[in-house]
Amino acid sequence: GLRAPRYSIPGEEPPQLENFIVKQRQGSFGQCMQGPFRASDIPMEKVSIAADEYFDEYIFGRSTKIWYWGAQATAMESLDPPFIIADGIHSLKEIADSRRGSFDKSYSLDSSASMLAWQGWSAASIPPKDERIYLDYKHSTAYDRPTLQMRNDLPDQSEAIQAELQRIGGILISAVPESIRHLCMFTLDAIIDDQDRLWLLEMNSHPMVHASVYPAMLNEMFHQKTNTSSLINFAPPPLQ
Repeated sequence: GLRAPRYSIPGEEPPQLENFIVKQRQGSFGQCMQGPFRASDIPMEKVSIAADEYFDEYIFGRSTKIWYWGAQATAMESLDPPFIIADGIHSLKEIADSRRGSFDKSYSLDSSASMLAWQGWSAASIPPKDERIYLDYKHSTAYDRPTLQMRNDLPDQSEAIQAELQRIGGILISAVPESIRHLCMFTLDAIIDDQDRLWLLEMNSHPMVHASVYPAMLNEMFHQKTNTSSLINFAPPPLQ
């Protein structure tokens, strides 16, 4: 009952996907991903994949990461894909190369070739004025600007998204071993599409901790009623 993109399974006929990417079965930070592709431009059967790769349906939208403490969603980062606004005069490469202030920098579009092609453009294209051209689809990209602000979009989500996050948390926590379920944090990678729908990508068991998780984490750890012996499983191994 959870909404997720379709994907291919080894040994089975892959689903016919109009928009797709190629992913490795193991990996982090969006490394070694290929695409996106349109089947109308490049049929899936023309794209060769290795034994440890698979086809994944590409859903366009805001790249989203949700932090859960137990079954409770406690933080969210939802990022719009980076984009260029065309001026109708200069090529996309020329716009990316230009610096617009003392603290700005130029950007290479080398890593954006597939994303541009998926939209029907290339770095040499001159799209119509005010056209928004997207450059990447991963959660962390070369176009991200450093920020010192803590990003937490969870309070700003619609009631529908908030309710869906609670339902999802109650389902996914059951995948965690019962012995550690009461003191557990995990993250969920997802996409929020233009209809405000969540598409779930994967659940991560060893994420970095978002600062907004600490209040819920510390509140439970310091207020739980337990004896010291029950914490023995969390002790570090003895030094050799």
